[in-house]
Amino acid sequence: MPRTSKRAKRSSVISRQGSSSNVQNTDTVHSVERNENLALLKLPSDVISSLLLLFPTIPIPAELPDGVQVLPPEYLDRADTLRSLSQTCKSWREVFLPMLWERMEACAIRTEFKEPWHVSEGQPQPMATVDKVPVQYDIRELEWDQIPRGWYKPVSKRLEKLSEGLNSTPSLAAHVRIVNVTLTRCSPNTVLPAFVACLEKLPNLHTIQVIHAHSQMTTMLKNHFAGHKIPKALSVVIPDHAHEILRSCVAVRKVVCNEGGGSKLISAMRKCCKNVEIVSGIYFDEKLIKRLGKACPNLRELTLGDAGDDPKFIINELAPIRHFKHLLRLEIQVELGCIKNDFANPICHEIISGVQKLMAGNQEHGKKILRLYYIAPEYDRASNRSVEIIL
Repeated sequence: MPRTSKRAKRSSVISRQGSSSNVQNTDTVHSVERNENLALLKLPSDVISSLLLLFPTIPIPAELPDGVQVLPPEYLDRADTLRSLSQTCKSWREVFLPMLWERMEACAIRTEFKEPWHVSEGQPQPMATVDKVPVQYDIRELEWDQIPRGWYKPVSKRLEKLSEGLNSTPSLAAHVRIVNVTLTRCSPNTVLPAFVACLEKLPNLHTIQVIHAHSQMTTMLKNHFAGHKIPKALSVVIPDHAHEILRSCVAVRKVVCNEGGGSKLISAMRKCCKNVEIVSGIYFDEKLIKRLGKACPNLRELTLGDAGDDPKFIINELAPIRHFKHLLRLEIQVELGCIKNDFANPICHEIISGVQKLMAGNQEHGKKILRLYYIAPEYDRASNRSVEIIL
């Protein structure tokens, strides 16, 4: 009898455990069903994409204040939100995981630091702080000397981690279309090989943006990118001194120089990139423009840097474009005096007339457009102006 009693007791416990497990499983199923039926997933995909635009997204090309090499913490919010949504349940994962991995980004930090820095007599000195509570700063509002001194370490570590993860997970790599990175000299012999291998394994990649690359890592980039091909990249935003990366992008069609004059990029395009149709960020210089015409015979759109406000100088420097047979759109940065009062301005009229003559022999059919634009100082961006005319 005691044995029977004990068995009965154990059986009763197992029965209760099984019942509890069934209840939990049932609750889980109902929870998933409730998630599937939430209004969020019933929204059209374009509406969901519009909602995500409420989070700061790294622009292409990105504009950083002088001396700032990384982006502020707010540019991590979009990925953080999508990661949380994708981990809610299977149904949500199917929707939000592709959105999360559409962008591979290693160019922003979320670092707390206590001692802001300032420049005293040309040398950075730590400021005394009374409040020792860590503070997060918006890097867009900082000067170069206020950025955390070790910012490059988390950026490089994140790039290596992302690269290795995508290298080993083809299902995630298939989602990546845009790559935004900052390249540093921190652990280059481990970070760069992983990054190069990752770029080669992204089947749907179309844009690479190197927001910043250390000016003294040209040889490092050459050693690790030489001999590698990134055939899927169609648009590349890159500093002039990181031209070794561009040499690997053999099918690129759009090139933006975001730092430097563009001379080395022109050399890379002439040797390795035969299909370039759009170029932006090249210095306004007759020799560079002439070299660009030879490097990119299929050029259709060209944006040039600051040309000043002398119409004769501008037209003389633009002389090589008469040989650009396929050029349809030309954009030139000028001083405000060139476009003040728009087309009533005689300087503006003289520039337009000169460009019209230079492009008269263009063999390409279609509208030929000239855009003159002025970029105001950072503190007065509302004063930006531009004029556009069909030639």
